[in-house]
Amino acid sequence: MADSRWQIADGRFAWQIADGSDHQPSAISRQPPVIAISALGFREVVQQAVSAGAKDFVVKPFDVGALAGRVQRALDGRMKAGD
Repeated sequence: MADSRWQIADGRFAWQIADGSDHQPSAISRQPPVIAISALGFREVVQQAVSAGAKDFVVKPFDVGALAGRVQRALDGRMKAGD
């Protein structure tokens, strides 16, 4: 999961690390499923997240149970894809 307004670095930076876009060898370069989380639910923010590789987008505040379901679906989708 990545917050699109992550205070340490822009959330897009985390996606680059996760997918190996920084061209550095990475143990997690097999593109783990990313779920973007943000208080900004604007269409353009969602589109940017999906374009950057997010598998899902959750707007804050959110229900923890619903988020857990989205995480499970992302993991299930990864398992079906053979990752």
